[in-house]
Amino acid sequence: MPGDQPNVYIQRALFGGAIQAEIPQRFLDVSDAREVPDHQEFWSDPENNESIMIEINEGKPEISDADCAHFFFNDLAEVSGAVGCEFLGQIPLGTINVPQPSAFSCGRLCVGTHTVRSEDRGEANYVIQVLLAVLRLPQVNTDVLLIMHTPTMINPDIPNKGMQCDMSPCKER
Repeated sequence: MPGDQPNVYIQRALFGGAIQAEIPQRFLDVSDAREVPDHQEFWSDPENNESIMIEINEGKPEISDADCAHFFFNDLAEVSGAVGCEFLGQIPLGTINVPQPSAFSCGRLCVGTHTVRSEDRGEANYVIQVLLAVLRLPQVNTDVLLIMHTPTMINPDIPNKGMQCDMSPCKER
């Protein structure tokens, strides 16, 4: 179970070493198992069906800073093929523990749930808690998304496929 032992974090090179991040050791690099687009880093814990995704996107200046987290939350639900989503709220990110906070104009963190279907049965079998952070870098026209998925309900009648279950999209936005 995720809460039984503390996480052991290890330094991971992301995007060819351009970014370094500490990610729990229990998460596996999905690109070792399947193709992941160049603008994404995708890590999965198949035992707990959790995932972490870091995505670098072209900026969306037409979306206000106040609405950016909600926009990307809904966009993720649509791209994922979610059959339902509930946006629970958002808060601005502070500059504590953020390297070079002056590099981004806005940071937002939101939480909500997505309901997704089994690929093979078409039944809604996962309710996933989605934590999504947006860091906006207008000087380079970039929005960076940090996304964590944690299942909050798994239909017990549908087998858990672990890492094979595509809970997070690897599609171009």
